[in-house]
Amino acid sequence: MGATLQIVLTAAEIAALVAVLAIFLIVLARQLRSLGAGLEHLSATVRSLEARLGELATATGEVNTSLDELADELPGVAQGAESVAAGGRR
Repeated sequence: MGATLQIVLTAAEIAALVAVLAIFLIVLARQLRSLGAGLEHLSATVRSLEARLGELATATGEVNTSLDELADELPGVAQGAESVAAGGRR
């Protein structure tokens, strides 16, 4: 094989390698763009969820306060019910 043929084949091999790498990088860039779009959507969803959970945290505190007040009143209600029940048996 002559030196000229070896040079031509080496150049062709390098060109093929560069072409394959370029195609690979193009495909990779497309996949990364797609992934980025998905992450943007996920980020917006998480921000929305965070806002809703913030509202829920406020409401949860109010509900807990009401339940604590109700729990404080239950012993008196139970005693009243026992009194009514005892009076009804007589």
